[in-house]
Amino acid sequence: LDGRRTDEIRPIWCEVGYLPAAHGSAIFTRGETQSLTTVTLGTKMDEKVKDEVLVQGTEQFVLHYNFPPFSTGEAKAARGLSRREIGHGHLAWRALKPMVPVGEENPYAVRVVSDILESNGSSSMATVCAGTLALMDAGVKLKKPVSGIAMGLISDSATGRWAVLSDILGDEDHLGDMDFKVTGTKDGITATQMDIKVDGLSYEVLAKALEQARVGRMHILGKLTECIAEPRADYRPFVPRIVQITIPQDMIGAVIGPGGKVIQDIQKTTGTTITITETDNKGVVDIFGLDKEAMDAALSRQSPFDHAVRCVRRDHAGQGRPAAHLGDRLQAVRNDGGNRPERGGYDRGESHRHRSQDQQAQVVSPRTDSAARRLDGAGAPSPRARRSSAPPFGAQGVELCGSRSLLRRWFRFCSKILAGILYDVL
Repeated sequence: LDGRRTDEIRPIWCEVGYLPAAHGSAIFTRGETQSLTTVTLGTKMDEKVKDEVLVQGTEQFVLHYNFPPFSTGEAKAARGLSRREIGHGHLAWRALKPMVPVGEENPYAVRVVSDILESNGSSSMATVCAGTLALMDAGVKLKKPVSGIAMGLISDSATGRWAVLSDILGDEDHLGDMDFKVTGTKDGITATQMDIKVDGLSYEVLAKALEQARVGRMHILGKLTECIAEPRADYRPFVPRIVQITIPQDMIGAVIGPGGKVIQDIQKTTGTTITITETDNKGVVDIFGLDKEAMDAALSRQSPFDHAVRCVRRDHAGQGRPAAHLGDRLQAVRNDGGNRPERGGYDRGESHRHRSQDQQAQVVSPRTDSAARRLDGAGAPSPRARRSSAPPFGAQGVELCGSRSLLRRWFRFCSKILAGILYDVL
């Protein structure tokens, strides 16, 4: 309708970092369709909670699509979301989700919000393109950039003639016979959606539509990569920083402490947020802080983190740095036979100076040298030495999670419950 060829894409203009205070932002304009998209990175407590009849859990990556009335020149009240907005947002979410890293690859909860400022066809595909730009601007390590395009169809059943249209307008969607949205990377398709007004499509029409869509997607993808070719190497300065360590399952109780006393004290005094997730018989501890100083303060605490055995540590604050530079108190096993460094600090020898970002460390339970030297007779340790060389009992001691301690706590708990039941009965 606007004089373009059937396979011609409307002019494209895009820019990243459009909103300086957002964790990530981008604006994408194609013809008369424009999307302003922002990305916010949060902690595990910001994940979407799913509580349905058959599905329970959390969603780490969410996308919200807003279509205000002024985007189409209408003056009316902005009420609740319509089915159209929910469907368009879900399509864009499905298009981006396979490329967004989750789990151990990305500890952040990711929220993408697309605000459509102007719309004349294919605002959901503009959301996909703007979402890709905003995610890379935020430093999220997308596996591959994603682009999307809406295809149309004009057909005449009487003569059998037909033509596939690329990047359709709103009127072409209304007057045409097909609205076929295709999203994907350079290697394949991630999501599709089709609305047709005819009885069916032949194989020839569908093959032509997919091939023409691929050519259009590659053109749009080229425009995106011209704006930003790859995710930023580091997050924005005001993005919360995360350090992730893995501890044995039986150490989770020591990290939390009785009634959550230990973990709450660390959070209160350092201003950080700590979450613990139990997966695959291990505990994943995520420490969130607003700056590096808060992270260092949390990790340098004389806490059960010092007793985590075979800990695996990941720093998601940006580029990889040795663990010692983040104030990590975990004692690493040296390459010269297992000699442990002094308790007072981190060994800065050559064996630790070039460690990679993913650090495997083994922590030796603290014991005093004087207790080790107090031997009697033929070299057997005296009872006093054995008592003094044992790990301290409390929040710092591995014995807190020992079997004897757990059994004592369990029997004490059962006794209180039984006493309460007998009191009610009698």
